[in-house]
Amino acid sequence: MTVDNTAKFNDLLNNFDIAMVVTTSLSGELRSHPMVIVEHKDDGGVLFVTREDSAIIMEVLHKPQVNVTIQSTNKFLSLSGTATISHDRECIKENWKPTWKAWFPDGQDDPTILLIRVAVHQGEYWDNAGFNTVQFYVEAGQAMLTGEPVPNENEFLHGKDILMH
Repeated sequence: MTVDNTAKFNDLLNNFDIAMVVTTSLSGELRSHPMVIVEHKDDGGVLFVTREDSAIIMEVLHKPQVNVTIQSTNKFLSLSGTATISHDRECIKENWKPTWKAWFPDGQDDPTILLIRVAVHQGEYWDNAGFNTVQFYVEAGQAMLTGEPVPNENEFLHGKDILMH
């Protein structure tokens, strides 16, 4: 049985609301920013909301290549792509959540709201949830008994080189 890695990747992505967006600072260091996920696209694209005065805006404008990491207890995603800044007021209104008022006191019409769109070029996932957890522990147990490492290539647990664009 073959896994459709892109479909599985998107299915996993749809389970998350928060991600860490890794950018390059103006001085060249890598920085991680916890970001609210506004929207997921079928092509793996992700949309985030932020303020125009946030450090991530300057970093994306300086170097748009980003990495997005997402994890739960036993599911992990890594997305590599290019970020762009958007002022799409209609998209902001369509996706507005009342909890955002903590960051945007003027509500959905707050002029400081910006969107960051990440066009994902490549994705990777690790899914050790449910039956996969049992399967992983069986493989780990076998590895410990045989002295051989856990196999790297298990299409049910790990999908890599998922090209989105």
